[in-house]
Amino acid sequence: GSLIRAEKIDKFESLEQAIQERYLAPECQSYVNDELLMEARDALSAPFMKVVGMDKLRERQSNLKFTEDITICHSTINQAGKLPALDSLRSLCLQSSCISNWKVVKEIVQQIPSLRSLDLSYNRLHLPTIEDEAEIKFDNLESLIVNSCGLSNWNEVLMIARMCPNLREFSVKQNEIKTIKDTSEGLESVETLILSENSISDFVEVLKLSNLSMLKELLLNNNQLKSVALPHCDYTDRLKI
Repeated sequence: GSLIRAEKIDKFESLEQAIQERYLAPECQSYVNDELLMEARDALSAPFMKVVGMDKLRERQSNLKFTEDITICHSTINQAGKLPALDSLRSLCLQSSCISNWKVVKEIVQQIPSLRSLDLSYNRLHLPTIEDEAEIKFDNLESLIVNSCGLSNWNEVLMIARMCPNLREFSVKQNEIKTIKDTSEGLESVETLILSENSISDFVEVLKLSNLSMLKELLLNNNQLKSVALPHCDYTDRLKI
């Protein structure tokens, strides 16, 4: 680290600053990277290429009051800041940022009452203490994505779920989950549960989710399941699972 010049390091920023830079940039700023445009021309063997409609897109994005979706990935965001009015925002993607504390997430979500979907994939969020957990609630969130967040313990998954009492879709892909705890605590309202690309090898673990009465869709792609074995029952009976 001491060999890196300070001016070469990207500074931390707030979500407020990131939105200002990406969605409220001055009109003089170019929205099309010239180098990428040249690469596209070469790839398509098109000597002439013009990007149209950017003015309308810029005008629509700059009116944040009507913006429904904001995506800011690979950023140095580490705090909320004072967010502008985002009355229509329903989906926020903050993949690969520098947010490490659920209290910061709380500050963000509290300022966006209309928010329904939040993507925090590829962040390393320290779980709150038991005392802090009681104060961190995201009642408005219906979809939460925490793919590749270094989660390895099912209790960690349940703790995050408990913070979202109205959660319907929960994605925990690409983590290190091997075992599942036989409980529905925190997952009572979940309809879609995505556990793809984890390390679950025994179908007995999957059967522990059978008490989730609202569950309609369960994704287990690219785990390490060796077989799918259901409990034995007579062919005239019906499994309670």
